[in-house]
Amino acid sequence: MKATLQLATFLMRSSLFEADPVERAYWSYVDAPAVHLVRRWLLSDHIHQRLSSARGWTAPSDEWLINKALATQAALRLKRPQ
Repeated sequence: MKATLQLATFLMRSSLFEADPVERAYWSYVDAPAVHLVRRWLLSDHIHQRLSSARGWTAPSDEWLINKALATQAALRLKRPQ
């Protein structure tokens, strides 16, 4: 469960989705194909299912983190080019 909480935190705090590469902090040094791959993975159905399945299994004090990560993922999915 701790890995899922770390995943939720990474999804919410990642500068990976910044449009300007300069704003991506660490990710500004990563090549575009790798950035695209990680973005796709974070927005995938697999990650959505992993986060969703954590509901009810996490401590009540961590439930907000899962909900926030799911909301962040949904917002980022809407923004991505089709």
